[in-house]
Amino acid sequence: MVAGPPILSDINSTEDWLNITSVLDALHADPGPFRERLAAPPDEALADQCRTLSTPELRLRVGELAALLNTRPPDRFAELLTAYAVYAQVRGSIGEQELLLRQAQPEPLHVGLVAKQWVTLALLKERLHQADCDVARLDRHQADRAAWHVNFGFKVVQGYAFAHELRARETRALEILAHDPPPHLQVAIGLPPRHGLGRWRQAARSIEQYRADTAVIAHGSQTDRSS
Repeated sequence: MVAGPPILSDINSTEDWLNITSVLDALHADPGPFRERLAAPPDEALADQCRTLSTPELRLRVGELAALLNTRPPDRFAELLTAYAVYAQVRGSIGEQELLLRQAQPEPLHVGLVAKQWVTLALLKERLHQADCDVARLDRHQADRAAWHVNFGFKVVQGYAFAHELRARETRALEILAHDPPPHLQVAIGLPPRHGLGRWRQAARSIEQYRADTAVIAHGSQTDRSS
């Protein structure tokens, strides 16, 4: 379905706006391995999809990605590095403690000290086991994150482009409204001023967003608000 020119229905409902924002914000904050691909313009095939998909279809795709992003394992690489550092530190302490025990004197005067050193060594070995478990757990987590990116990488890049397209369509729709506002907006907020047009557009967007929300509640789906 080829999308027509921007109309009132290109202004997003609250739910759609939240989906668009969550997709863009999540991938700005944590682009994962897609940093360069997200920063570059869409390739020709994806750009063509952005142009030809209808606004409801784009919203559906972006909503799916918003839900999918909630399943992405967070980046815990910094925690993994810390766990490796703790493991190395404890392993070094064990080596020092073992050296002390090898050098310990067998005389009765040193029996109590040696016993404490053995206790310390046992505790260090427990800490080493825990540190090893932490490394393994975080390593698996990062592997799961990498697998998620492999499995859903195309959907991420595609959905990101679709979210930008929805933002662009809404912006174009607001520009059209500012040049030729429909009667219900003229009654509600007056004609666009010569100065301070940004506030007028924001007010128009809020009104149309409200109309979209009430249309969804009344009919269970987005309706055409072209008049």
